[in-house]
Amino acid sequence: MVWFFSWFALSVAVGAYGASKGRSGFRWFVFAALLSPLLGFIFCAIADDLKHPEPNLQTHIKCPDCRELVLRDARKCKHCGSMLVPQIAREAAASTPSVNPYAIGREIGEFWVQHSNITLIVMLAIWVGICLWLAM
Repeated sequence: MVWFFSWFALSVAVGAYGASKGRSGFRWFVFAALLSPLLGFIFCAIADDLKHPEPNLQTHIKCPDCRELVLRDARKCKHCGSMLVPQIAREAAASTPSVNPYAIGREIGEFWVQHSNITLIVMLAIWVGICLWLAM
């Protein structure tokens, strides 16, 4: 009985940690409760933080005066105060990407090939969890 409550409490803690990183706390709780709170914590620690994404050239531009990164839709640089022209409207009108319906399946297949190690680890963890559950 103590194992059940500690497993549940640690799963709740993993769910809270996942929610603090901008992910679904309930999904992380279910993942930790079904597999293992330790595996849930490890995978959650590896996952990207969605609340505070790192600035990149897709979300930010460099200020022409001070060369610091600012948001694309900013009207004024937060570092030097110079006036900026928002880049969202200009680039949205210039680029309209075309979608190839056959490329979507290829991308899904490439995802599984690139992440086959993670898939193998998750399947192994599920198998070990089921074996341990049946051994109880």
